[in-house]
This record gives sequence, C-alpha cells and structure tokens, in this order.
Amino acid sequence: MSNEVYHPKHYTSHPSGIETIELTANQSFLVGNAIKYLTRYNLKGTPEQDLRKAIFYIERAIEQHVDRNEVPQKNLPWAYEPLVIKWMKAEKNPFVASAVGSLCSYKAGLSRLPLEVAFVATLSLLLEETENE
Repeated sequence: MSNEVYHPKHYTSHPSGIETIELTANQSFLVGNAIKYLTRYNLKGTPEQDLRKAIFYIERAIEQHVDRNEVPQKNLPWAYEPLVIKWMKAEKNPFVASAVGSLCSYKAGLSRLPLEVAFVATLSLLLEETENE
C-alpha cells in the first residue's frame, strides 16, 4: 500500500515530525476526530470545513461529558505528555496549539474545561480564517 494510505502527507507534514495518529491513539472517537481535523485544517484546501468539523466533534464531546458522566479513562502512557508538548511547541498557530493541547489533556469523567478551551480556541481560529477570506 502507498504512503497515502498509511502516512498521508496531511497527517505527517507537521514541523514536529509527529503524526496525527500518535496524538489521537489514546483518545475517544469524538476527541480524536476533533484533533484530526485541527491538525490538518490548513493542509487539504478546506480550512473552514475542517474547523467546523472539529467544532462539531468538540460540541459532541461536551454533550457526552455532561450527559453520560463517564468513568475516567486509564492514565495515558508516560511518553504521551512529552509528545504533545513537542507537537505544541512546533505548532505555529497558537489557537491550534491551544486546542490540540487541551484536547490531548482531556480525561472523560473529569473536568470538561479542556473541551471548552478547545472549543473557544477552535472557534477563534475559524473566525480568523473566515475574516481572511
């Protein structure tokens, strides 16, 4: 299989060298998808659409958190935190760094504040993106 299947450019071109799947592997479906759309929003030619999709998944994660009172996830692997920090330091857009970092720190069943921070950062990025059109 080609690199477009296993390592597509829109997931591997971040200056940190970290693939999106490394950030999403330990996340829920909703949080992982929000991270996916945030990390590639400006790489596929549909930035507004990708940011709206990220907001869609963040909103669902917030609803799920409020409605389901989930059991907290297991602790993330010890190597995960330095990976996220490295990714955030290499990210040039502070809204994206804030949103992805917040989503990566979210633990279901605990505070929903990281989801809300990610929502505000992504919405700010979307507003900035649409103003530049």
